[in-house]
Amino acid sequence: MSQYIGDAMTFNTEDFFRKFPEEPAATIYSRIRRLIKQGVIHRIGRGRYAVGQAKEFIPTIDSEYKCLQADIKDLFPSSNMIMWSLSSINTLIQNVDNINLTIIDFDRDSVEALYWFLKGKGYKVITRKRIFDGLSEYDGFIFIRPIVTSAPKTTVDGIYSASIEKILVDIACDKEFETFRSSKLTHIFENAFNGFSVNSDRLLRYAGRKEKREYLKNILAQLNRQQI
Repeated sequence: MSQYIGDAMTFNTEDFFRKFPEEPAATIYSRIRRLIKQGVIHRIGRGRYAVGQAKEFIPTIDSEYKCLQADIKDLFPSSNMIMWSLSSINTLIQNVDNINLTIIDFDRDSVEALYWFLKGKGYKVITRKRIFDGLSEYDGFIFIRPIVTSAPKTTVDGIYSASIEKILVDIACDKEFETFRSSKLTHIFENAFNGFSVNSDRLLRYAGRKEKREYLKNILAQLNRQQI
């Protein structure tokens, strides 16, 4: 890649134009598409690229999730729900390996109803207002919390789960994850960007929904992952 953009690990379309100022735009875009197809680079945002082939982040999906989702959909057929496990971030944070916690982001107005529904079915359930200790104290629980509008999600085996962008923003911003991030936030982001394809634009859009866009932009700038 050095003949195109030097030793940079991330770059944008303008870098190609500066490197080849005499070439027409059609040639530049054709070269970019060819490099993507060859797996030499991959997209990480609008007009933004990173070296190497994209590696998709696939959340850990428990075998019970399908039954759990079906039960919830029966009672709340039009609900907006994202289900994920704290074990999904084992590769990012090393100290949560033994914590089996399912997180359900759910329609704000139905959080309480879902809490009592699952509790009535015998599940160990907690909500944000009922947390009195760190999440590490709730091994084996289902943690229900309000979903943020337009939260980025992915689908795994028919389960609506959290995307890597959502997980990173939640870890960085939400008070319940403070214990896990502590002073390791930059390390967590480095692991994510080095191990997976992370779309910076999608991440920042979601951060904006939480009114934390500038905070996340500063984190990405420290990692040289986003131009400001």
